[in-house]
Amino acid sequence: MAITKVNNAMQDALAAAQPTITSVGTLTSLAVDTITIDGSEIDASGSLIFDVGGNLTINVDGSVVSLADDSVNFGQFFNSGSGDFNIYSPTSNKDIVFRGSDGGTGIIALTLDMSDGGTAYYASHVRLADGKTASFGAGNDIEITSDGTNGT
Repeated sequence: MAITKVNNAMQDALAAAQPTITSVGTLTSLAVDTITIDGSEIDASGSLIFDVGGNLTINVDGSVVSLADDSVNFGQFFNSGSGDFNIYSPTSNKDIVFRGSDGGTGIIALTLDMSDGGTAYYASHVRLADGKTASFGAGNDIEITSDGTNGT
């Protein structure tokens, strides 16, 4: 009699845990705590953390990884087809901002102003290594260079 009760309890537990099994190994939906996996989507009612012991690879055959807030696409990473890694801000006139911490103080290191054709605003210096040239104008009308001792 005790074995029958255990078997019945186990069947009830399995049925409650996986009520949407359609065949062996196939789930139509799975809900665990506040996370639901359904079709091609994972929904979480709060924050979601991936704690991976190794590397995390996002492999998309469509070539675009989109970032969205409340279904509004605000950023994309993609392969242009030529193998170039692209970062794209699809919202009109919204900047791309690089932030960091300088001695514990939050800073904006670089802003790319999309409403001004991509003008770059640096929070500090732009430094080039010796022997490198900063060129200005479509025809390199003005060039500034330094050999480590003299600037021209």
